[in-house]
Amino acid sequence: MEMLRDLYLLSTYFEESFGVVHEEELVRRYGRQETSDAIDNGYVDHARIPCGSGKTRCVCRLSDKGLQKAQGTGLHI
Repeated sequence: MEMLRDLYLLSTYFEESFGVVHEEELVRRYGRQETSDAIDNGYVDHARIPCGSGKTRCVCRLSDKGLQKAQGTGLHI
C-alpha cells in the first residue's frame, strides 16, 4: 500500500508525467514481490519505452484501478 500512496502523491502534487517511475526504482524501493503484485493486480500500469541504441526501459504509473484503491482506502492526503 505504501507504493500506491507514493505513486498517488506523485500524480497528485506534480504533473501527470512526473507520476511515471522506472520499474527498477519501484523494485529497489518496495521489493520485487510487492512491485510484481501491484502490476499483476492491475494497480500499476507498465510499459516499455525506448531509451536509445535499441534499448528499452520499463516504466510504471498508477493505474485507474490503483487510483481508486488509493482513494478508497484513505491513502490520499
